[in-house]
Amino acid sequence: MQQFDWSADAADHSLKTEELQEERAQDILQVSVAFTALKVRDQDVLTLRYFEELSYEDIANVLNTSTSNVGVKLNRALKRLSKHLTPIYND
Repeated sequence: MQQFDWSADAADHSLKTEELQEERAQDILQVSVAFTALKVRDQDVLTLRYFEELSYEDIANVLNTSTSNVGVKLNRALKRLSKHLTPIYND
């Protein structure tokens, strides 16, 4: 009967986990850099929606605008964020 070397499998899993953690840390750093490159108005609307998790209506109240304008602002801010990230992830 052949024995399986569990320690080698565990070491391989540990290495893969470390690599994934490093990739995740790099992704977070790149998104953070791209986010800070945005204009403050874009940062504000993205923060309200995705970090504060406010509804469009609540964001509209905070920004003193209409809910439809919130959608436009979010769409434009996401497109600008995407433009900062596209060169990084298309390599």
